[in-house]
Amino acid sequence: MKKNATVLALSALSHVMVDSLTVAIAVIVAELFGRSGRYLSVGAILAFFTLATAISEPLWGRLSDSTGRRGAIVSLGIIFAGFFFFSFSMIDPKGDHAVVLFSFASFMTGIAAGTYHSVATALLNEQAVSSNRGLYQGINNAGGSLGRTAAPLVIGLLLSRSGMTAVFVPYLVFGAAVGLVSLALFPRSQASPGNDRGESSPLRAGLGRFTAGLMLFSFLRTAFFLTAMNFLPSYLMGFKGLEALPAGYIMTFILATGVIAQPIGGIISDLRDRSKLMALLLAVAGVSFGMAILVPMAASVILLAVSFFCLLMTFPILFALIGDFVPRERMGWMTGLVSGAGGISATIFQFATGYFSEVFHPPAVLLALSALPVISAAVAFRLAPRGAMKA
Repeated sequence: MKKNATVLALSALSHVMVDSLTVAIAVIVAELFGRSGRYLSVGAILAFFTLATAISEPLWGRLSDSTGRRGAIVSLGIIFAGFFFFSFSMIDPKGDHAVVLFSFASFMTGIAAGTYHSVATALLNEQAVSSNRGLYQGINNAGGSLGRTAAPLVIGLLLSRSGMTAVFVPYLVFGAAVGLVSLALFPRSQASPGNDRGESSPLRAGLGRFTAGLMLFSFLRTAFFLTAMNFLPSYLMGFKGLEALPAGYIMTFILATGVIAQPIGGIISDLRDRSKLMALLLAVAGVSFGMAILVPMAASVILLAVSFFCLLMTFPILFALIGDFVPRERMGWMTGLVSGAGGISATIFQFATGYFSEVFHPPAVLLALSALPVISAAVAFRLAPRGAMKA
């Protein structure tokens, strides 16, 4: 029990770091490029981060399956993610190749951050059973929401009072501290590397269909989540004309819902059908987000909070669903495939959203984006592997 608590605490702390990076990059590029309406540059830099995580997560997951060193992989990734994000401070935003250099730094940060979701999620699923897996994943994901919540507020304060350079130092220090502590305390994986040859053909086929369904679901849901979250700062600052600090307050309020939503989602999913619950939540999230684009600012902020609350409830549920059915020795790889599918979709949609926001009316683009969680809700209804038993 003590080991389980240690893994959960370290994983949640690492999640604070990793998930705050996405928002941090979004706020930084909003300040540098979004404020002047350069939405395509914003989309490119954000897309390179998500592309890197999409490519690396399955590979890091497979490496953790084959070596059993899940904790070491996560810990080193946290350290290097902080370092590569710090490299943003070395780039001149007014230089001729600024967008290229920021995109490269974003890509390298994503490669390092890609160690987290597939590997840490698999490590945490190994510590839990079906009856409490949603709770474990909910507490862990609350750490990610805490990072996303704190990032816009802290960065907004630092930008308004200390300037751009001050933003990056805390990430370098926090990443090194969390990574070194985790490296010392994370246990080895309980998986038996390479021990999946005894699975029957029907079970393999069932897991294959299950994984394909999860990847499609993740493709749709993550495209909406990351694109909406990452473009909201640029939308608020570029289209609505807000300064960094007020935009940071709004983003903090919206994302703070996840600190409560994710444990609640995990707990409820331990008592109910996980896939049907996700479908209901995503339908509400899509409708609320679409309405938020059409109403005045005050009502819009409330509806955005409702949308993200429902959306964020689904994240621990998906990871718990993977833990319910996927064997330990393949969990890192399959979790990476599911997370990677979401990263690929976010890469595509962030480029597309940046382009279409320059060509068309930005609110119209965000309104179209709200269809994605509704479509993913339909996919969620069919997320159940045939021929497999719960772990």
